Amino acid sequence: MNQEINRVAEHQWHAVEDDTTVGRGYAAHRPDGRLFLSVDTWQDRVFDRLAAAMLDDLTGPLYVVVDETDHESRSSWERAGFATRRREWEYHVPTDPAVTGLGSVLPPPGVRIVPVGHAEPEPLRELDHAIRTEVE
Repeated sequence: MNQEINRVAEHQWHAVEDDTTVGRGYAAHRPDGRLFLSVDTWQDRVFDRLAAAMLDDLTGPLYVVVDETDHESRSSWERAGFATRRREWEYHVPTDPAVTGLGSVLPPPGVRIVPVGHAEPEPLRELDHAIRTEVE
């Protein structure tokens, strides 16, 4: 079995085994500048090689997001040298007025609700940065 790790783009890696792609690694910059990694493979040995190649190629603080209940993924990232820095909760909040029963309720004065993709990004980035600074 011949396996190699190739960096195929600035933030993408492929694990190739006998001319077949058996895993992929990605790095993505968040709007706040942090660089997040992900690896997509079913095999621990492929994960380990991809993660090692990515860590060798990248500099600066690196982050991953792992579901609290995904022990296998958390273990894989721990093998690569990552440690839990903080925990976050994700919530699914319905916004459809027909679902929430808030169809007849008006927002408070000065509050405007806009569709997805129509908000001004800079104030949101500033708010996100302020909240993250406070939390960290």
